[in-house]
Amino acid sequence: MKLSRESILLILICSIDLVFTLYLLRTGAAHEGNFVMAFYLNYGVGTRQYRPRFVRSMMRGAIAAYIGIYLALFVSINLSPPFVPNYSYGGEAGPSVQNRAR
Repeated sequence: MKLSRESILLILICSIDLVFTLYLLRTGAAHEGNFVMAFYLNYGVGTRQYRPRFVRSMMRGAIAAYIGIYLALFVSINLSPPFVPNYSYGGEAGPSVQNRAR
């Protein structure tokens, strides 16, 4: 699979943003505004904590979740029968139509 120029440029921009953001956080020149990301950054950036077993288990969990979500979406989109609404109103008319006819 070949990446387009736009994809490569987007990856480059995101990578530069990541490195620059981490630099600013480490030097104290910036603070993370996203409270969820700030919580997790407290465990890694600048604290020198490294727990390989925790990281390995979290990576495996993320991989399993990604594959699970991917498979669930694939099955629901590609293998489930398509929704076909029933627009046929054969037979007797409903009560609202019967009341109007009187």
